[in-house]
Amino acid sequence: MTGAASDSPDWIDLQAVLGEELACIHGSEISPAMQAASAADSAERSKTGTVPDHAFYRSLFKAKLWGLCLSGGGIRSATFALGFIQGMAKAGLLTRFHYISTVSGGGYIGSWLSSWATRHPHGIEGVVRELNAPPMGKRIEANPLWYLRSYASYLNPRLGALSADTWALIATYLRNLVLNWLVLVPLFWALALTPKIGLALVRLLPGEFATDFIAQHRFGASLIALAVGCLGLVVGMTYIFAALVEKLSGTELQPDKKRVKAQTDFLRWGLLPIVVAGLSLPLAWAWFPYGPIPLWQIVGAGVGVRLIASLLSFGISWLRGHLEPRRWLDTLWIALVSLMTGALGGLLVWTLATMLFGDIARDVNQSVDKMQPAMSFAILKFVCFAPPLLLLAMLTTEAIFVGLISRQTDDEDREWFSRAGGWLFIAGLFWMALRILTLFGPLLIHWLEAQAPVFISAAGGISGIATAALGYGAGSPAAPGRHAPKTLGSILRNSILTISAAIFICVFYSVLSLAGDWLLHLIAGHGTAYNLDCTDTDWGLWVSYCGGQAAALAQSVGLLSVFLAIVALLIFAVVMQIFVSVNRFSLHALYRARLIRAYLGA
Repeated sequence: MTGAASDSPDWIDLQAVLGEELACIHGSEISPAMQAASAADSAERSKTGTVPDHAFYRSLFKAKLWGLCLSGGGIRSATFALGFIQGMAKAGLLTRFHYISTVSGGGYIGSWLSSWATRHPHGIEGVVRELNAPPMGKRIEANPLWYLRSYASYLNPRLGALSADTWALIATYLRNLVLNWLVLVPLFWALALTPKIGLALVRLLPGEFATDFIAQHRFGASLIALAVGCLGLVVGMTYIFAALVEKLSGTELQPDKKRVKAQTDFLRWGLLPIVVAGLSLPLAWAWFPYGPIPLWQIVGAGVGVRLIASLLSFGISWLRGHLEPRRWLDTLWIALVSLMTGALGGLLVWTLATMLFGDIARDVNQSVDKMQPAMSFAILKFVCFAPPLLLLAMLTTEAIFVGLISRQTDDEDREWFSRAGGWLFIAGLFWMALRILTLFGPLLIHWLEAQAPVFISAAGGISGIATAALGYGAGSPAAPGRHAPKTLGSILRNSILTISAAIFICVFYSVLSLAGDWLLHLIAGHGTAYNLDCTDTDWGLWVSYCGGQAAALAQSVGLLSVFLAIVALLIFAVVMQIFVSVNRFSLHALYRARLIRAYLGA
């Protein structure tokens, strides 16, 4: 605010803004004196509380101001708005507009009109004269309009194999793709390698200090993993059970003065400790050196975890003064059901573990030359499915717990447990999907490699069936306004993008994991390549020979190598992110640059 009085504020209100805007519309300039007056008037209205000034706003309606609004819709709306602008100019109405409001595609043509009027020495009047000027020889329209029509295909104005625009677009796309990959692919690769940490911890490959130390002290390591897992369950269940015993907890204050638990707090204190338990407890089972852990110990651990979590939730709520009053019989029943479901959870976990992974402790710390294909597959299955099955067992017991105490709870309690179960379900599914893609995806690639002749010969028949299905019922309805009936072809066409995306993700992570196996083995093996000769097309023969070799390849690298590889990938991604701004090399940036060239360049 140049020239404003020293006692004037450094802001003006909306009424002052509109007043200065109206003065500009009528041809006046905003002088320092006017700025000072606007600031002083704004301060006075703020002190006296005379905002809004209804008389002033009524005077705006009497000023007979016109506004041009151009809606959105991409290039189509911009093209339509161009014709409308030409019509307004031909009718002599375009100069009467004082405001222009645009969105999306309307903004394209609105910026074109505003920039042309700003650059033209006679402003909008000169623009109107050029729009209405008759053709003169080869010049049939104004230069900005001709330029805009020339760049109607804004991404690639001049098509053709020898066009510089075509190859510039290809080069730009490839450059942006490579630069984005240099930032994103290391992150995805590091994520694809994270399940191999769990694989290395279960495998305990001899020859590394960390795994050898754990292998030499397996009983103590098993107890530590069990203690960490139980602690995680206690923390997570204590937070989840708090919804039962206190309705006025958390950090977000609601309008009715009640405090509710925030989602971020649940993720930190509820989900994260349980996920840590899902990592630790399977390790305790795999590391236990004396065979499967006895049933009574797991059932006792389940009862103890539920008992401690219940006592902590009640005790913390009582100390904070947030304990919800209940009848003592209801409290006793909730505590009894909690202990029963704890015992049931322990029984369910022990049953699943002994039936599916009873011999896993035998396969731990075996040398590479002693590993049988069945052992390699058993370890892969354990790493993939043991943690999700643990969460599934927990969800099952929680469902029974909520059902048995349904007469002592209300809809708010059941909604809380449903959301908690939903997050646990999401964590389990993501966990299992990532590990399946990372650990079994490379095996599938090796199997497809062995099946290549059969697979390729079957591809023709599959593609023919897909083509027939996609081509069936491709015609549109004769009657206007009716939707085409759903057919197999239309359903496949509508679903192909989703299916293609899912296939791409699966192949992408499987290839990254396979590349990680080969690269890590090459580095850890001091340049020794791991050769696979997969030629058996029979599934049983392939599993007994090639599959075992492929599974052994995934387990041939120790914990330290995997950890260092993940750290190196993360450091590389961070360094590239520091020096490469991916926002400037995105498809959105490409579109924006081409649109600016087409519309503002005119």
